[in-house]
Amino acid sequence: MELKVKQLNLLLEQYVGLRQCYLDTYALLAEIRDCVREHKADYKITNNVDFLYVMRETSKIANDLRKECDGIIKIFENVTCALWVTQNEAGPIRGALATGSPDLKVGVNLPNQNREPEKFEALMNFFKIPNDAVKNKVVKLYWPGLCEHISNLIEEGKPLPPGIDPTKTYPTYSVRILMFKNLDELGRDLDAAGRKEVEEARNKLLTTR
Repeated sequence: MELKVKQLNLLLEQYVGLRQCYLDTYALLAEIRDCVREHKADYKITNNVDFLYVMRETSKIANDLRKECDGIIKIFENVTCALWVTQNEAGPIRGALATGSPDLKVGVNLPNQNREPEKFEALMNFFKIPNDAVKNKVVKLYWPGLCEHISNLIEEGKPLPPGIDPTKTYPTYSVRILMFKNLDELGRDLDAAGRKEVEEARNKLLTTR
């Protein structure tokens, strides 16, 4: 079996196990939440600290896993889009489980508010954002939305907003995914196949005794 196929199969197995862990943990948390709301007096202050500790560590693990997944997703998006461009592919990419549509946008470097105050102020004025709102951190530019806006301007052949250096733009890649095989159903099929294989091996062992 090829390494990439083995890794994908292992990842699918982890997904099945992780989803079941998610469902079990979610049910337990819901039970705890409802119970502590209705029976506050039954929860001693010392126990509450222990609950807080365990739940915060649980949240940390889940968040760390999410961040690791997001980081690897970005690597796969970059590699996929780079191959898609260099191989002159046209249209969506069809995998065994899903279809991916590469999406190329333009990334920009925002002017630094402290090192480039004039460029930063020019950009804020362009979007009619009051200086006080920026200074008091009431308003902050949404970078993904700005990149989308810049990409549209470039596509339409329009000039970039003041404060944005056109020589410092760079490509950003993403892949829109449309699944045609549900992972939960696939997981159940794999689980059933695994059980069948175990049963066949057991039956073979019994008949050879």
